[in-house]
Amino acid sequence: MARPRKKGLAYYPKDVDFYQDEKILELSIRFGPVGVTTYEVLLSMVYREGYWLELTPERAALHVVHTVGGNWYRQARKKGTAQEFAAEIIRSCAEIGLFDAELMERGILTSRGIQRRYAAVTAKRCSEHTEYWLLEEGDSGTETGVSEPETQKSGAKMQQRNENKRKQKKTKAKKKTARREPTSSGPASGRQRWRVVTERRSEKIRREYGRILPGLPEAEVTPKLLRQLAKTGYGVWVYRRVFETAAKSTFLTTPKAGWRCDLEWLCDPANMEKVLSGKYSDFSRYRTDDRNAGMAGSSFETDDFFAAATARPYVTAATSADCPFL
Repeated sequence: MARPRKKGLAYYPKDVDFYQDEKILELSIRFGPVGVTTYEVLLSMVYREGYWLELTPERAALHVVHTVGGNWYRQARKKGTAQEFAAEIIRSCAEIGLFDAELMERGILTSRGIQRRYAAVTAKRCSEHTEYWLLEEGDSGTETGVSEPETQKSGAKMQQRNENKRKQKKTKAKKKTARREPTSSGPASGRQRWRVVTERRSEKIRREYGRILPGLPEAEVTPKLLRQLAKTGYGVWVYRRVFETAAKSTFLTTPKAGWRCDLEWLCDPANMEKVLSGKYSDFSRYRTDDRNAGMAGSSFETDDFFAAATARPYVTAATSADCPFL
């Protein structure tokens, strides 16, 4: 089922200089704000129906008073009824030129300006203009009171505006591409600079690892290692201290069954904390004199620690100064 054609307008244009127009000023001088409000209510009524409204001034006054409120008309003029005062204002609008006086006498409210604005707004609807049409073909003049709609633009202006929008979209797309994929000749992005700094730091850390721990597996710069270095952000001296502490640990430097300590393991933040806290440090074990030679070797294992603790009562006074457990 076809959608019914809209009879009137959903809106009508109003110029910002509406209240400075000579005809509106004259209406305001005669009747004050109530006169201007009456005219604006009538415009809405006309455009809701189309470009003309079949109402006598008296019948139109009844609708206006019902919309605005009778108290405003009675306050503006003490004598007479509100409807009589509103009808007087409507007839004065025809005298000033805001409505066509001849058609008003026939009970039709319209004007050339009203019809121009209606034709401009409904240009795309192909609306038919038959009854009470005052405009001639090519008539583009304006009526004071309400200006021509700002939405009426020539085809050239609309085309130029669309072209400007397309150019703006292309410019934004180029800027996004430039930020996402920087050229080799341009300045490096923040991510590139971060990667360069991290790789340089990893190379220094790798050299320190090879110098301090030559017996451990050869260092390899892996993506995981780079992520670890970027996550901590420690200076090279921190890693140097970790390597030096690990070099004093038998557990970390002596190959175990199926596992060997390497650079990636030592650079893990959790393992770095363990190494620096002394978790993998050796526990010194001492022997007594000829009666008990003590314990030799070094390890951080729990069994060795308890073995050292149980050997303490047999240590002589002569050797107690050399034993840190005493």
